[in-house]
Amino acid sequence: MHSKILFASVTIGVAVACYATPGVLQAQATNPQPYENTAPVTTSNTPWQSDDANSSQAASEAARMVPAQAQLAQNLDSKNLQPGEQFKAVLKGKIHLKDGVELPRGTALIGTVATETAPSGVKSELALRFTQADLKNGKTIPIEATIVGVTPPATQDDAQAEMLYNAPPDSWDGRTVSFDVNNALSGIDLHSRIAGQDSGDFVSTKSHLKLGARTQIALAIGPQITNVPNGGY
Repeated sequence: MHSKILFASVTIGVAVACYATPGVLQAQATNPQPYENTAPVTTSNTPWQSDDANSSQAASEAARMVPAQAQLAQNLDSKNLQPGEQFKAVLKGKIHLKDGVELPRGTALIGTVATETAPSGVKSELALRFTQADLKNGKTIPIEATIVGVTPPATQDDAQAEMLYNAPPDSWDGRTVSFDVNNALSGIDLHSRIAGQDSGDFVSTKSHLKLGARTQIALAIGPQITNVPNGGY
């Protein structure tokens, strides 16, 4: 699995925790080279760091969620997208939500581009919000989802198609509720939290940021609830 260092600002039952999750790439590659995140963890008080005030709600929502893996169905470029535009990701495996609903492999996860105000020093930002799952039978399931990890698109070796480079991000551990991942993708940081208003916020000091089609996403996902979002990440 892909190696990365993750700063978890709130975990269920724990006020602040930092941990590193080791992983092993599924194959060694010489061309192309597998993606590798070596950025240090930033522990400063960023605008996205959640505090204890929302930990109870986050813990409650996390208890209703399950881990999932998906990949983007199209390119997302902060230079071209406008707030309110829809985007799509596709589930890579079947999951069962805790209300009993099954989301089969290939289910489309539909979201919208959100509007957020980036802090100083951030030149480009892309805030995403998943809102529903569209089943192949035409049924729509309202959902909530938090992006907990991301890695570049998977590629295959033509000679040995079973060998994957750029392994998927580690699956959600079922406990962590706040995520600040530095250099989650090259030059792009990820900030998200369960019980936040949006699924995730990608920021960069570059003039614009782009998430390529088939970018791999790890999620915590559950049925939508009627509580009014408390905003922020």
